[in-house]
Amino acid sequence: MPHNYYILMDKADDKLRVLPWDVNETFGAFTTGQDLETLVRWDIDRPWISQRQLVERLFNSEGFPKIYRAMIEKLMKNDFTKDKLFARIVAFEQVITPYIKDEGLERFRMGINGDRWGINKAVERHIWAIKPFIIRCIESVQTQLAGKSSGETVENNAWFSGKRDKKNSIGRNGKGDDTGSSKGSVQAEAKGWIDWAENASDEERRVALDSDKFRKLSPEVQKAIKEGIDD
Repeated sequence: MPHNYYILMDKADDKLRVLPWDVNETFGAFTTGQDLETLVRWDIDRPWISQRQLVERLFNSEGFPKIYRAMIEKLMKNDFTKDKLFARIVAFEQVITPYIKDEGLERFRMGINGDRWGINKAVERHIWAIKPFIIRCIESVQTQLAGKSSGETVENNAWFSGKRDKKNSIGRNGKGDDTGSSKGSVQAEAKGWIDWAENASDEERRVALDSDKFRKLSPEVQKAIKEGIDD
């Protein structure tokens, strides 16, 4: 089962309940290696990446998509609104601000409001600030619900897909495995992971390094990736 949620059977009504956890980067910080515009235009009818058998079957059923759409419309009307979310941000800001000083306060506000383009320049990663992200998401979801636009499908990045450059992964034995692979081929195979890691969060890196795809890489490639990330 994919990480970050549990599925529980409620004995009261024999229905499955989803218990999510680790959602601290929900508002655009967990980029999965995508560009910022793709994140805010994410297809509401395919809100997952990779292969997720449970949700794929649900969305392919006759009744679930209608129920899901109705719940999204209700959420956008009653809860996920600019006024309500911004009010929550202001409430938290008022509580937290007295405990932040000098440069920290500037960085804190940058994370909320962003620069002139809505980017959070307070961190090294290329991510949205929270208010601009909310505004863009609301606009995208509303236009999709109205049938005025179609969302973008978000696919896996190099970390999670485990795709390898076969040309560069062919070792000296010519069989396409890692036996006897040269230093150059190891570095070439690790490069995609390292490049992606530059804009990844600590959590994204942790998940990637703990994935089956990473474990299946040769020890030499794993070492090169870890050294590249540490640099």
